[in-house]
Amino acid sequence: MILRPLALLCVGGAAGSLGATEPNMTIVLNADARMAAKPLRHFWSAASDGGSASQALRATWQDQWHVAAAECGFTSVGLEGLFEPAVQTYRNEGGQDRLDFSALDDLFDRLLAENTHPALRLDLPAPVVAAGRVGPFVSRFVQHYEDRYGSPELRLWSFEIGPPAAGDYVGAYRSAAAAIKAADPQLRVGGPLPRLVGIAGVPVDFVTARYFPPVGAPADAIAIEIRRLRALVAAGGCPRAQLELTGGSSNAPAGDFVHDSLPAAAWILRNTLELGDAPDVVRYGTFSDQAEGAGAAHGIFHGGPGLMNSEGVVKPAFHAYRYLNALGDELLTAAPGGIATRRKSSGRVVLLAYNVPAEQTTAWPVAADLAAADRLAGQGAPRGLSISLSGLRPGGQILIEVLDVNHGNASEAWERMGAPAEPTRPALAVLQSGAREMRLEYRQADELGRFAFTAALAPWAVLLLREL
Repeated sequence: MILRPLALLCVGGAAGSLGATEPNMTIVLNADARMAAKPLRHFWSAASDGGSASQALRATWQDQWHVAAAECGFTSVGLEGLFEPAVQTYRNEGGQDRLDFSALDDLFDRLLAENTHPALRLDLPAPVVAAGRVGPFVSRFVQHYEDRYGSPELRLWSFEIGPPAAGDYVGAYRSAAAAIKAADPQLRVGGPLPRLVGIAGVPVDFVTARYFPPVGAPADAIAIEIRRLRALVAAGGCPRAQLELTGGSSNAPAGDFVHDSLPAAAWILRNTLELGDAPDVVRYGTFSDQAEGAGAAHGIFHGGPGLMNSEGVVKPAFHAYRYLNALGDELLTAAPGGIATRRKSSGRVVLLAYNVPAEQTTAWPVAADLAAADRLAGQGAPRGLSISLSGLRPGGQILIEVLDVNHGNASEAWERMGAPAEPTRPALAVLQSGAREMRLEYRQADELGRFAFTAALAPWAVLLLREL
């Protein structure tokens, strides 16, 4: 197990020594809270994929979505499998399509109660496509929810037309999109990018794409892929369509134990904040290991891609999204490894710094087991952090929160208790509590509203600084 605490060399007042850290490795964030700023769009908060609707009917899924939405700021959740037998929405009797909305009604009621909205993938039933009944089928589905929730609410949803298992996708898309726009021209409809390239004369409000950096991909692989996707959108007859990317910030498959470990947080932050030309929406692959689907591996930590495990223990990746949600909506300054923002409503400053070691030159690593993830967490050198702020409230409080190998790192805490395959209820409670125990320090701006801070940021550590 790795035991390497983050060393704070100077935590307030005048800037101090950065020790042995090389100057060119230092993250420098200097900002005045009164300076002109650019808008900062929280494209990472627009959605998280939630897997199949059948999984979303579980109480544990809903409990965990409540946590993810509240703390990570997700405003919508992607759902598929709406017409699977387990959801009991659709059945075919004697060649006639039957729809029973009761299960989805309950699910959507609960999502709206969380102030979040469905992002639906309509995987059309094969009998509907084969019989050419796509338009009436989709019209009935959409009209039900327009009657139930009203047009203003449905305009916050999105309707992705998934490729049918068999049949003509272009024809199915045309019919489905026409039915959706007939219900309300302002409803958002789209589909997967490769399938929509070259389709003319159809409404396309957004295109979706999935991309997870392959093993060994260079650090800028995600930015390169985004540029390629944008070029496809521009050339595909729908230049105004929004680009919605699932993945990008992480690796897809379950069984990569980096998902459970400390390095995931810093990697997600780098892959989100240093994209350059960001997509309109980035969906994290899944908010919980609960939503992995059939065939998911078992065990409390098994390399699942969720921000929390199946028992609701939050991972370092969860804290990465919680920190992203804490950022302001105005950008003051940014540098590789850090960003300084301001909340427009209050004028308060929020900074974020993270250390992805320079030795790591790929977009995302892979660890076959937790021991390999631990070895990765132990690699790399500390990186200097130098923060100088002015224009703060004189004498105002500042909170510094640190995520490192010993704080907020659930899998490390699990290893320390002996890695029990099936933790007892008291042990699970300890893990759930320990996963949220961050290193916290309170400091103050001086009487002129200035604050200076230096630190040696340990490999893979993340630091959040907030003006309270």
